[in-house]
Amino acid sequence: MKFNRIITVMVVSLMTTAMVAQNSAVTNASLSLKDATGAMASEDYEAAAKALAEAAGFIEPATTHEKTMGKEKTWRYRGDIYQLISRNLDKEAFMAIDDNPVGKAAQSYQKALELDTKGSYEKENKQGVAVMQNLAVNAGINMFNESKYAQAFNLFEQGASLAEALGVTDTLALYNAALSADRGEDHANAVKYYKRAIDLDYGGSQLFVLMRAVYDRMGDAEGASQALTAGLEKFPSDQGLLIEKVNELFDANDMAGAESVLEKTVAQDPENALLQYNVGLVYDNLGKQEQAREAYQKALVLDPGYFDSNYSMGASYYNEAVGIVGSCNEIAANKIKEYEACMASATLLFDKALPFLETAHETDPADKSTIASLIEIYSRTKQLEKASALRSKLGG
Repeated sequence: MKFNRIITVMVVSLMTTAMVAQNSAVTNASLSLKDATGAMASEDYEAAAKALAEAAGFIEPATTHEKTMGKEKTWRYRGDIYQLISRNLDKEAFMAIDDNPVGKAAQSYQKALELDTKGSYEKENKQGVAVMQNLAVNAGINMFNESKYAQAFNLFEQGASLAEALGVTDTLALYNAALSADRGEDHANAVKYYKRAIDLDYGGSQLFVLMRAVYDRMGDAEGASQALTAGLEKFPSDQGLLIEKVNELFDANDMAGAESVLEKTVAQDPENALLQYNVGLVYDNLGKQEQAREAYQKALVLDPGYFDSNYSMGASYYNEAVGIVGSCNEIAANKIKEYEACMASATLLFDKALPFLETAHETDPADKSTIASLIEIYSRTKQLEKASALRSKLGG
Protein backbone atom coordinates (compact mmCIF):
# COMPACT_ATOMS: atom_id res chain seq x y z
CA MET A 1 0.00 0.00 0.00
CA LYS A 2 2.84 2.36 0.82
CA PHE A 3 4.38 1.71 -2.59
CA ASN A 4 1.04 2.48 -4.31
CA ARG A 5 0.68 5.75 -2.43
CA ILE A 6 4.13 6.83 -3.61
CA ILE A 7 3.15 6.16 -7.24
CA THR A 8 -0.09 8.10 -6.81
CA VAL A 9 1.78 11.08 -5.42
CA MET A 10 4.18 10.95 -8.35
CA VAL A 11 1.33 10.89 -10.89
CA VAL A 12 -0.40 13.85 -9.24
CA SER A 13 2.91 15.66 -9.21
CA LEU A 14 3.42 15.05 -12.94
CA MET A 15 -0.10 16.21 -13.77
CA THR A 16 0.38 19.36 -11.72
CA THR A 17 3.66 20.06 -13.48
CA ALA A 18 2.02 19.70 -16.91
CA MET A 19 -0.83 21.98 -15.91
CA VAL A 20 1.59 24.59 -14.57
CA ALA A 21 3.62 24.32 -17.77
CA GLN A 22 0.60 24.98 -19.95
CA ASN A 23 -0.64 27.83 -17.76
CA SER A 24 2.87 29.26 -17.96
CA ALA A 25 2.68 29.01 -21.74
CA VAL A 26 -0.48 31.14 -21.73
CA THR A 27 1.15 33.61 -19.35
CA ASN A 28 4.31 33.75 -21.46
CA ALA A 29 2.20 34.33 -24.56
CA SER A 30 0.53 37.24 -22.77
CA LEU A 31 3.86 38.70 -21.72
CA SER A 32 5.30 38.39 -25.24
CA LEU A 33 2.18 40.09 -26.59
CA LYS A 34 2.77 43.00 -24.19
CA ASP A 35 6.38 43.19 -25.35
CA ALA A 36 5.18 43.31 -28.96
CA THR A 37 2.67 46.05 -28.18
CA GLY A 38 5.39 48.10 -26.50
CA ALA A 39 7.76 47.61 -29.43
CA MET A 40 5.00 48.66 -31.83
CA ALA A 41 4.50 51.87 -29.84
CA SER A 42 8.23 52.56 -30.24
CA GLU A 43 8.00 51.69 -33.95
CA ASP A 44 10.53 48.92 -33.44
CA TYR A 45 8.77 46.62 -35.85
CA GLU A 46 11.50 44.01 -35.97
CA ALA A 47 11.34 43.55 -32.20
CA ALA A 48 7.54 43.54 -32.34
CA ALA A 49 7.48 40.83 -34.98
CA LYS A 50 9.97 38.73 -33.00
CA ALA A 51 7.86 39.06 -29.83
CA LEU A 52 4.69 38.14 -31.69
CA ALA A 53 6.35 35.07 -33.19
CA GLU A 54 7.32 34.04 -29.65
CA ALA A 55 3.78 34.72 -28.41
CA ALA A 56 2.34 32.53 -31.18
CA GLY A 57 4.85 29.84 -30.31
CA PHE A 58 3.72 29.88 -26.68
CA ILE A 59 -0.03 30.00 -27.33
CA GLU A 60 -0.41 27.30 -29.97
CA PRO A 61 0.40 24.29 -27.72
CA ALA A 62 -2.01 25.68 -25.12
CA THR A 63 -4.90 25.51 -27.61
CA THR A 64 -4.57 21.73 -27.88
CA HIS A 65 -3.63 20.80 -24.33
CA GLU A 66 -6.53 19.45 -22.29
CA LYS A 67 -5.73 21.70 -19.33
CA THR A 68 -5.86 24.99 -21.22
CA MET A 69 -7.77 24.39 -24.45
CA GLY A 70 -11.09 24.88 -22.68
CA LYS A 71 -10.21 28.22 -21.14
CA GLU A 72 -11.60 31.43 -22.58
CA LYS A 73 -8.38 33.26 -21.76
CA THR A 74 -6.29 30.97 -23.97
CA TRP A 75 -8.36 31.81 -27.04
CA ARG A 76 -8.74 35.50 -26.27
CA TYR A 77 -4.96 35.88 -25.99
CA ARG A 78 -4.55 33.92 -29.21
CA GLY A 79 -7.01 36.25 -30.89
CA ASP A 80 -5.11 39.31 -29.66
CA ILE A 81 -1.80 37.89 -30.89
CA TYR A 82 -3.01 37.14 -34.39
CA GLN A 83 -5.02 40.36 -34.55
CA LEU A 84 -1.83 42.37 -34.02
CA ILE A 85 -0.12 40.33 -36.73
CA SER A 86 -3.07 40.94 -39.05
CA ARG A 87 -2.88 44.68 -38.54
CA ASN A 88 0.68 44.76 -39.84
CA LEU A 89 0.67 42.55 -42.90
CA ASP A 90 2.08 45.44 -44.93
CA LYS A 91 5.40 44.71 -43.20
CA GLU A 92 7.42 41.74 -44.38
CA ALA A 93 8.55 40.69 -40.88
CA PHE A 94 4.93 40.17 -39.81
CA MET A 95 3.94 38.33 -42.98
CA ALA A 96 6.54 35.68 -42.19
CA ILE A 97 4.97 34.80 -38.82
CA ASP A 98 1.83 33.10 -40.13
CA ASP A 99 0.05 32.58 -43.45
CA ASN A 100 -3.50 33.02 -42.08
CA PRO A 101 -3.48 35.39 -39.09
CA VAL A 102 -6.84 36.92 -39.99
CA GLY A 103 -8.56 33.54 -39.94
CA LYS A 104 -6.84 32.41 -36.76
CA ALA A 105 -7.69 35.60 -34.88
CA ALA A 106 -11.32 35.44 -35.95
CA GLN A 107 -11.61 31.77 -35.02
CA SER A 108 -9.99 32.47 -31.66
CA TYR A 109 -12.42 35.22 -30.66
CA GLN A 110 -15.38 33.10 -31.71
CA LYS A 111 -14.06 30.20 -29.63
CA ALA A 112 -13.50 32.53 -26.69
CA LEU A 113 -17.12 33.70 -26.92
CA GLU A 114 -18.30 30.08 -26.82
CA LEU A 115 -16.22 29.31 -23.73
CA ASP A 116 -17.11 32.50 -21.87
CA THR A 117 -20.32 31.09 -20.39
CA LYS A 118 -20.49 33.84 -17.74
CA GLY A 119 -20.00 36.61 -20.29
CA SER A 120 -17.06 38.04 -18.35
CA TYR A 121 -15.22 39.06 -21.51
CA GLU A 122 -18.12 39.17 -23.94
CA LYS A 123 -17.49 42.81 -24.86
CA GLU A 124 -13.79 42.24 -25.55
CA ASN A 125 -14.36 39.12 -27.63
CA LYS A 126 -17.20 40.63 -29.65
CA GLN A 127 -15.05 43.65 -30.30
CA GLY A 128 -12.29 41.30 -31.44
CA VAL A 129 -14.68 39.58 -33.87
CA ALA A 130 -15.81 42.98 -35.20
CA VAL A 131 -12.22 44.12 -35.70
CA MET A 132 -11.35 40.90 -37.54
CA GLN A 133 -14.48 41.16 -39.68
CA ASN A 134 -13.34 44.57 -40.84
CA LEU A 135 -9.75 43.41 -41.32
CA ALA A 136 -10.91 40.36 -43.30
CA VAL A 137 -12.91 42.50 -45.73
CA ASN A 138 -10.10 45.03 -46.12
CA ALA A 139 -7.56 42.27 -46.66
CA GLY A 140 -9.93 40.75 -49.21
CA ILE A 141 -10.04 44.04 -51.11
CA ASN A 142 -6.24 44.16 -51.17
CA MET A 143 -6.04 40.59 -52.45
CA PHE A 144 -8.68 41.29 -55.11
CA ASN A 145 -6.77 44.35 -56.31
CA GLU A 146 -3.68 42.18 -56.59
CA SER A 147 -5.67 39.66 -58.68
CA LYS A 148 -5.29 37.02 -55.96
CA TYR A 149 -8.89 35.98 -56.33
CA ALA A 150 -8.86 32.68 -54.39
CA GLN A 151 -7.37 34.39 -51.32
CA ALA A 152 -9.77 37.30 -51.74
CA PHE A 153 -12.73 34.93 -51.85
CA ASN A 154 -11.67 33.20 -48.63
CA LEU A 155 -11.32 36.53 -46.84
CA PHE A 156 -14.65 37.92 -48.06
CA GLU A 157 -16.37 34.66 -47.14
CA GLN A 158 -14.76 34.89 -43.73
CA GLY A 159 -15.86 38.50 -43.39
CA ALA A 160 -19.45 37.59 -44.22
CA SER A 161 -19.38 34.72 -41.72
CA LEU A 162 -17.96 36.92 -38.94
CA ALA A 163 -20.64 39.54 -39.59
CA GLU A 164 -23.29 36.84 -39.18
CA ALA A 165 -21.67 35.83 -35.90
CA LEU A 166 -22.30 39.39 -34.75
CA GLY A 167 -25.91 39.24 -35.90
CA VAL A 168 -25.26 41.41 -38.96
CA THR A 169 -25.50 40.65 -42.70
CA ASP A 170 -22.63 42.13 -44.69
CA THR A 171 -24.12 42.22 -48.19
CA LEU A 172 -21.02 43.86 -49.63
CA ALA A 173 -18.81 41.04 -48.35
CA LEU A 174 -21.20 38.50 -49.89
CA TYR A 175 -21.17 40.33 -53.23
CA ASN A 176 -17.38 40.63 -53.19
CA ALA A 177 -17.09 36.94 -52.36
CA ALA A 178 -19.18 36.19 -55.46
CA LEU A 179 -17.15 38.53 -57.64
CA SER A 180 -13.85 37.09 -56.38
CA ALA A 181 -15.02 33.53 -57.03
CA ASP A 182 -16.21 34.62 -60.47
CA ARG A 183 -12.86 36.18 -61.37
CA GLY A 184 -11.05 33.17 -59.95
CA GLU A 185 -13.18 30.79 -62.07
CA ASP A 186 -14.61 29.17 -58.95
CA HIS A 187 -17.98 28.84 -60.67
CA ALA A 188 -19.85 26.98 -57.93
CA ASN A 189 -19.05 29.57 -55.26
CA ALA A 190 -19.69 32.44 -57.68
CA VAL A 191 -23.22 31.18 -58.30
CA LYS A 192 -23.73 30.43 -54.59
CA TYR A 193 -22.83 33.93 -53.46
CA TYR A 194 -24.52 35.74 -56.34
CA LYS A 195 -27.70 33.93 -55.29
CA ARG A 196 -27.20 34.94 -51.66
CA ALA A 197 -26.75 38.58 -52.66
CA ILE A 198 -29.82 38.39 -54.91
CA ASP A 199 -31.89 36.90 -52.09
CA LEU A 200 -30.93 39.94 -50.01
CA ASP A 201 -31.97 42.30 -52.84
CA TYR A 202 -28.39 43.51 -53.21
CA GLY A 203 -26.69 44.42 -56.47
CA GLY A 204 -29.73 44.96 -58.67
CA SER A 205 -30.21 43.54 -62.15
CA GLN A 206 -26.49 43.33 -62.88
CA LEU A 207 -26.15 40.30 -60.61
CA PHE A 208 -28.43 38.29 -62.90
CA VAL A 209 -26.27 39.25 -65.89
CA LEU A 210 -23.13 38.20 -64.03
CA MET A 211 -24.69 34.94 -62.86
CA ARG A 212 -25.88 34.15 -66.38
CA ALA A 213 -22.32 34.68 -67.63
CA VAL A 214 -21.01 32.21 -65.03
CA TYR A 215 -23.51 29.58 -66.16
CA ASP A 216 -22.44 30.22 -69.76
CA ARG A 217 -18.80 29.56 -68.85
CA MET A 218 -19.90 26.39 -67.08
CA GLY A 219 -21.65 25.27 -70.26
CA ASP A 220 -24.96 25.20 -68.38
CA ALA A 221 -27.40 26.67 -70.93
CA GLU A 222 -30.43 25.88 -68.79
CA GLY A 223 -28.96 27.59 -65.74
CA ALA A 224 -28.06 30.63 -67.85
CA SER A 225 -31.58 30.86 -69.25
CA GLN A 226 -33.13 30.47 -65.79
CA ALA A 227 -30.92 33.24 -64.39
CA LEU A 228 -32.02 35.56 -67.18
CA THR A 229 -35.68 34.65 -66.74
CA ALA A 230 -35.47 35.26 -62.99
CA GLY A 231 -33.84 38.61 -63.63
CA LEU A 232 -36.54 39.74 -66.05
CA GLU A 233 -39.25 38.64 -63.63
CA LYS A 234 -37.75 40.95 -61.03
CA PHE A 235 -36.66 43.73 -63.40
CA PRO A 236 -38.96 43.45 -66.45
CA SER A 237 -37.88 46.79 -67.95
CA ASP A 238 -34.14 46.54 -67.34
CA GLN A 239 -32.17 47.39 -70.50
CA GLY A 240 -29.21 45.15 -69.71
CA LEU A 241 -31.38 42.10 -69.10
CA LEU A 242 -33.50 42.77 -72.18
CA ILE A 243 -30.39 42.97 -74.34
CA GLU A 244 -29.13 39.72 -72.79
CA LYS A 245 -32.50 38.18 -73.70
CA VAL A 246 -32.13 39.39 -77.28
CA ASN A 247 -28.66 37.81 -77.42
CA GLU A 248 -30.09 34.55 -76.11
CA LEU A 249 -32.80 34.60 -78.77
CA PHE A 250 -30.18 35.42 -81.41
CA ASP A 251 -28.15 32.40 -80.36
CA ALA A 252 -31.28 30.25 -80.56
CA ASN A 253 -32.01 31.73 -84.02
CA ASP A 254 -35.38 32.92 -82.73
CA MET A 255 -35.48 36.15 -84.72
CA ALA A 256 -39.19 36.71 -84.23
CA GLY A 257 -38.74 36.55 -80.47
CA ALA A 258 -35.69 38.81 -80.69
CA GLU A 259 -37.69 41.34 -82.73
CA SER A 260 -40.43 41.46 -80.10
CA VAL A 261 -38.01 41.99 -77.23
CA LEU A 262 -35.95 44.56 -79.15
CA GLU A 263 -38.98 46.65 -80.02
CA LYS A 264 -39.86 46.76 -76.35
CA THR A 265 -36.28 47.66 -75.48
CA VAL A 266 -35.98 50.42 -78.08
CA ALA A 267 -39.27 51.94 -76.97
CA GLN A 268 -37.67 52.56 -73.57
CA ASP A 269 -34.50 54.08 -75.02
CA PRO A 270 -35.12 55.37 -78.56
CA GLU A 271 -31.93 57.49 -78.51
CA ASN A 272 -29.67 54.43 -78.20
CA ALA A 273 -27.82 53.90 -81.50
CA LEU A 274 -26.73 50.38 -80.56
CA LEU A 275 -30.29 49.29 -79.92
CA GLN A 276 -31.47 50.81 -83.21
CA TYR A 277 -28.67 48.95 -85.01
CA ASN A 278 -29.66 45.69 -83.34
CA VAL A 279 -33.25 46.18 -84.47
CA GLY A 280 -31.94 46.54 -88.02
CA LEU A 281 -29.87 43.40 -87.65
CA VAL A 282 -32.91 41.42 -86.51
CA TYR A 283 -35.00 42.70 -89.41
CA ASP A 284 -32.17 41.77 -91.79
CA ASN A 285 -32.18 38.23 -90.43
CA LEU A 286 -35.95 38.13 -90.83
CA GLY A 287 -35.64 39.24 -94.46
CA LYS A 288 -37.41 42.55 -93.75
CA GLN A 289 -35.04 44.64 -95.81
CA GLU A 290 -36.76 48.04 -95.77
CA GLN A 291 -37.41 47.89 -92.03
CA ALA A 292 -33.77 46.96 -91.47
CA ARG A 293 -32.59 49.97 -93.46
CA GLU A 294 -34.96 52.24 -91.59
CA ALA A 295 -33.49 51.05 -88.27
CA TYR A 296 -29.90 51.42 -89.53
CA GLN A 297 -30.72 54.95 -90.66
CA LYS A 298 -32.10 55.81 -87.21
CA ALA A 299 -28.88 54.53 -85.69
CA LEU A 300 -26.85 56.70 -88.08
CA VAL A 301 -28.86 59.79 -87.24
CA LEU A 302 -27.89 59.20 -83.62
CA ASP A 303 -24.27 58.28 -84.42
CA PRO A 304 -23.18 59.08 -88.01
CA GLY A 305 -19.76 57.48 -87.61
CA TYR A 306 -21.03 54.17 -86.17
CA PHE A 307 -19.13 51.51 -88.17
CA ASP A 308 -21.62 48.65 -87.82
CA SER A 309 -24.60 50.72 -88.97
CA ASN A 310 -22.68 52.19 -91.92
CA TYR A 311 -21.35 48.81 -92.97
CA SER A 312 -24.72 47.07 -92.58
CA MET A 313 -26.55 49.78 -94.51
CA GLY A 314 -23.96 49.63 -97.29
CA ALA A 315 -23.99 45.83 -97.27
CA SER A 316 -27.78 45.84 -97.55
CA TYR A 317 -27.69 47.86 -100.78
CA TYR A 318 -24.58 46.06 -102.03
CA ASN A 319 -26.04 42.58 -101.55
CA GLU A 320 -29.28 43.59 -103.27
CA ALA A 321 -27.26 44.98 -106.18
CA VAL A 322 -25.22 41.76 -106.46
CA GLY A 323 -28.46 39.78 -106.54
CA ILE A 324 -29.77 41.95 -109.38
CA VAL A 325 -26.51 41.54 -111.30
CA GLY A 326 -27.03 37.80 -111.06
CA SER A 327 -30.52 38.20 -112.51
CA CYS A 328 -29.16 40.45 -115.27
CA ASN A 329 -26.68 37.80 -116.30
CA GLU A 330 -29.54 35.39 -116.93
CA ILE A 331 -31.12 37.72 -119.51
CA ALA A 332 -30.74 36.49 -123.08
CA ALA A 333 -27.85 38.07 -124.98
CA ASN A 334 -30.14 39.51 -127.65
CA LYS A 335 -32.21 41.47 -125.10
CA ILE A 336 -29.71 44.29 -124.84
CA LYS A 337 -32.06 47.05 -123.63
CA GLU A 338 -33.54 44.80 -120.97
CA TYR A 339 -30.04 43.87 -119.82
CA GLU A 340 -28.91 47.51 -119.73
CA ALA A 341 -32.00 48.53 -117.74
CA CYS A 342 -31.37 45.69 -115.32
CA MET A 343 -27.73 46.68 -114.84
CA ALA A 344 -28.72 50.32 -114.40
CA SER A 345 -30.91 49.37 -111.45
CA ALA A 346 -28.00 47.42 -109.97
CA THR A 347 -25.66 50.36 -110.47
CA LEU A 348 -28.15 52.62 -108.69
CA LEU A 349 -28.00 50.33 -105.67
CA PHE A 350 -24.18 50.19 -105.79
CA ASP A 351 -24.22 54.00 -105.78
CA LYS A 352 -26.46 53.97 -102.70
CA ALA A 353 -24.15 51.52 -100.94
CA LEU A 354 -21.00 53.50 -101.71
CA PRO A 355 -21.17 56.42 -99.22
CA PHE A 356 -22.02 54.10 -96.32
CA LEU A 357 -19.17 51.73 -97.12
CA GLU A 358 -16.75 54.62 -97.58
CA THR A 359 -17.67 55.98 -94.16
CA ALA A 360 -17.26 52.51 -92.67
CA HIS A 361 -13.81 52.27 -94.30
CA GLU A 362 -12.82 55.65 -92.83
CA THR A 363 -13.88 54.40 -89.40
CA ASP A 364 -12.07 51.06 -89.72
CA PRO A 365 -9.53 51.15 -92.58
CA ALA A 366 -8.38 47.59 -91.89
CA ASP A 367 -11.75 45.84 -92.28
CA LYS A 368 -11.31 43.49 -95.25
CA SER A 369 -15.01 42.95 -95.95
CA THR A 370 -15.50 46.67 -96.43
CA ILE A 371 -12.43 46.92 -98.66
CA ALA A 372 -13.59 44.01 -100.85
CA SER A 373 -17.04 45.55 -101.30
CA LEU A 374 -15.56 48.94 -102.20
CA ILE A 375 -13.20 47.38 -104.77
CA GLU A 376 -16.19 45.73 -106.44
CA ILE A 377 -18.18 48.97 -106.54
CA TYR A 378 -15.22 51.08 -107.76
CA SER A 379 -14.51 48.54 -110.49
CA ARG A 380 -18.14 48.53 -111.68
CA THR A 381 -18.39 52.31 -111.58
CA LYS A 382 -15.11 52.78 -113.51
CA GLN A 383 -13.23 54.30 -110.54
CA LEU A 384 -10.22 52.16 -111.33
CA GLU A 385 -7.55 54.16 -109.47
CA LYS A 386 -9.51 53.86 -106.23
CA ALA A 387 -10.01 50.15 -106.83
CA SER A 388 -6.30 49.67 -107.45
CA ALA A 389 -5.34 51.57 -104.27
CA LEU A 390 -7.60 49.36 -102.21
CA ARG A 391 -6.33 46.16 -103.84
CA SER A 392 -2.85 47.06 -102.59
CA LYS A 393 -4.25 47.00 -99.06
CA LEU A 394 -5.37 43.43 -99.58
CA GLY A 395 -1.96 42.56 -100.96
CA GLY A 396 -3.00 42.09 -104.56
